[in-house]
Amino acid sequence: PFVADAIEPLATTLRAVPPEVRMWGWGVDPHARFWIRRALFETAMHRADAELALGDAPAMDAILAVEGVDEFLENLPATARWGSPISDLRGAGEVIELIATDTGDVWSIELTPHGWFWQRGGLAAHASVSGTASALFLSLQGRPADVDEQGDTHLVDVWRA
Repeated sequence: PFVADAIEPLATTLRAVPPEVRMWGWGVDPHARFWIRRALFETAMHRADAELALGDAPAMDAILAVEGVDEFLENLPATARWGSPISDLRGAGEVIELIATDTGDVWSIELTPHGWFWQRGGLAAHASVSGTASALFLSLQGRPADVDEQGDTHLVDVWRA
């Protein structure tokens, strides 16, 4: 009952506000839909954490996980305002590719002297991380996941750090 009591006011509020209403959000989208999307992925990660705590292997719907990877990469730069070292991540053009083996989605993260940038689709990669969309999403969030790393895996370690 406690969880339902805590979640219901949030759910009621989110249902009552049209997604296109402009409002403050710490990420890239200054609309109510930012909070709806953010709440979805926070909830998904809390569920994964609970499954891990029970000794279960967490997994989520592939479409949800693909959207979760997008949401993570879109909003990660905004975490620098809280002291996240992400704004210090630099390189000389190295590319890490994320490959969802179950959906065919591909993301490329390029480390440049001016920071890091990401895009959908592949670039010539120096390192790759592949696995199901769910495993990629969990791995990006720092959770244990069955992913395969190839190429210059030191780049993947730098990214995770």
